[in-house]
Amino acid sequence: MNARTGKDVGKAIKAPDGYMNKPFDPTDDNSFITSNVPDGYHYAKTSDELNGKTQPKNDGSIKYTDKDDTVTVYVAGDNVPDDGTNKDAVHVFHYLESQDNKLTTDVVPNIKVSDYWLGGHYGDTVTASGTDEKQKAPTGYTIVNPKKQSYELVKGATKQSEFIFYYKADKEAHLSVQYVNARTGKDVGQAIKAPDGYMNKPFDPTDSNSFITSKIPDGYHYAKTADELNSKTQPKNDGSVKYTDQDYTVTVYVAGDNVPDDGTNKDAVHVLHYLESQDGTHTEDTVPGIKVSDYWLGGHYGDTVTASGTDEKQKAPAGYTLTNPAEQERELKYQTKQTIIFYYQADAEDKLSVQFVNAKTGKVVGDKVKAPQGYMNETFDPTDGNSFIVSSIPASYHYAKTAAELNGKAQPKNDGSVKYTDQADTVTVYVAGDNVPDDGTNTDAIHVLHRLQSDDSELKGSYWIGGNYGDEITVKDRMLSKQ
Repeated sequence: MNARTGKDVGKAIKAPDGYMNKPFDPTDDNSFITSNVPDGYHYAKTSDELNGKTQPKNDGSIKYTDKDDTVTVYVAGDNVPDDGTNKDAVHVFHYLESQDNKLTTDVVPNIKVSDYWLGGHYGDTVTASGTDEKQKAPTGYTIVNPKKQSYELVKGATKQSEFIFYYKADKEAHLSVQYVNARTGKDVGQAIKAPDGYMNKPFDPTDSNSFITSKIPDGYHYAKTADELNSKTQPKNDGSVKYTDQDYTVTVYVAGDNVPDDGTNKDAVHVLHYLESQDGTHTEDTVPGIKVSDYWLGGHYGDTVTASGTDEKQKAPAGYTLTNPAEQERELKYQTKQTIIFYYQADAEDKLSVQFVNAKTGKVVGDKVKAPQGYMNETFDPTDGNSFIVSSIPASYHYAKTAAELNGKAQPKNDGSVKYTDQADTVTVYVAGDNVPDDGTNTDAIHVLHRLQSDDSELKGSYWIGGNYGDEITVKDRMLSKQ
């Protein structure tokens, strides 16, 4: 038992048995007693350690019997110094709390004692409160959690015990940092409030301050070189920037990270060259004969990049004109995909059309369809290898392929013989009607009914006539008697 606190130390230990009716020595002369004292404690001897208690004596009064009996032996906790050499002592810290109630591990300005240790003896309960002299708040600050904190010193504690007292500045500081692109002079992001709680203390606005570097927006870094600073000067850590209760914003210059123009960083601006049809429809088709179909504009985040029709890379190929030559500009932004598109139109209107014809009947199917424009003097593929052909075939028809479907006709070939020109030309593409079954499952089939003329009653023998869409169907009259 801890003579100082009166608390049990460990559990009761059974004495060696086999000594029935023999006396038991409960003093420190008995190795069993000293060897079983819990770690962090020792046999209490001095009057200070005994704290008014008396150890049992080896006078034969304590014996082994068959009755339950427990003898109390007093122990004292080993010393726990308060110099930080024994981590079982309690570490007391003094930290700042911001005006928005965020806890920090920042030192309290001007506090006399930033941290200390509480020692004593194992088993002692140590305490600290806001009324202690060591917790006294410096001028301009108030302790926010002054209540007493306590802890019992334990040998080999798995978690080091800490008492933390937080202090808040009586007045709110109004210091902010605004990042500015030194190259463009534009603000980068919103102004950021500096860590508060440091009233009247100097603020380090350089890259030596982790707050400065950690808050720089993505895509930028602290400007250092002459090229990055662009004749601007970074603020210095010379005490001139201070926390006060007046609004103040310090400017810190940043430079945009490099954005290569090789397409590896999709934040570069992608410049594209596309065809525009004669009717003003924009496409994503490549411009025939153009030297550069697309390229990238890089630089640094925050830079404004431009492209215009006068640039060599936008030069139109022979037979085409750039329709939107005006300069276009984009600002390079972090994780933002942007494009600049220039459109080109053929100088003369191509007048190529496609007419679909039912190969079985020789009749035209639908109106002529104008071929995609903007391909002056280029070849046109009139086969089903061209998605334009198959997508333009009227509903209920398909591209004719088999001998039966072609009915002796021949489809035009993709051999370069069909071209876009400024002369009116129509290429014939043969189609075949889809099948229409004669079992009544497709109501586009012809339903033949027989009715009695006198009273319009239906006679037996109705049926369906199918075939293929576009087929001509003939039904001959015949006489039927009423069944």
